[in-house]
Amino acid sequence: MNIRPATLDDLAAIYEIEFQEYNHRGYDFVTFRQFLDIFEGTFLVAEENTKTGFTVSAISNNCRDGWVLSLLVRQKIQSANESCLQVILLQPECTITIIIMTITAL
Repeated sequence: MNIRPATLDDLAAIYEIEFQEYNHRGYDFVTFRQFLDIFEGTFLVAEENTKTGFTVSAISNNCRDGWVLSLLVRQKIQSANESCLQVILLQPECTITIIIMTITAL
């Protein structure tokens, strides 16, 4: 599994994954485009043969708090979720002590 920063070329696949899971209740394409600029370095794509999933996260300025805004995989692949979280937690300039996740049940 390869985890890397998202790029413009990834947005169509990311939106497809989001739409398949949440339909019109999820983030729209424009929001994902904005995430690329706002969350550079913590908007990640997981790949295993194809684009498998993505995560969008934020880290506070003091590097103590982290937020996972979205974490979604195309198939229920637990290793993709775990790998994305590990990359977020291992940001070289930060020691995150708290991760705040909002989980919505559909």
